[in-house]
Amino acid sequence: MDTARVDICYRPLRIAWAILSSDRDAFRYAVKISHSMWGGRFNPIIPIDRPEAPHLVELFRADMIMPLGNTEPVTSFAARYPHLMQPYFPRELFLPDARGAAQTHVLDIHNALLHWR
Repeated sequence: MDTARVDICYRPLRIAWAILSSDRDAFRYAVKISHSMWGGRFNPIIPIDRPEAPHLVELFRADMIMPLGNTEPVTSFAARYPHLMQPYFPRELFLPDARGAAQTHVLDIHNALLHWR
C-alpha cells in the first residue's frame, strides 16, 4: 500500500499592502497596522507604480493583497492576482464586536495579550 507524507509549516498570514509610491498617508497606515499584527513586520509594502511591483508580490510570497486607497490603479493591482483571494467577508481587516471595539480577522497584539493574561 502506498503512503503519502505531508509536512505542514505554519506561519502568520502575509499581507501585501498595495500603495502608490507618492501616498505617504497610506505608507504610514501600512506600517502602523503591520506592526500591530502577529508577524506583521514581514508584510511587504508594494509601491504599485514601480516596475518591480509584480516581482515583489512573488518574492515575498504574499498570501493576500490589501489595496490602501480608492484610486483605480491601486484597486486594479490586486485584481491582477486572482489566486490571492481576499478570505474575509466583508472585505475589511477590522470589524466592530458587540461592545463596538474593533476586532481584527488576523492574529494581532490583542490576541497575544489575552493569551498571556
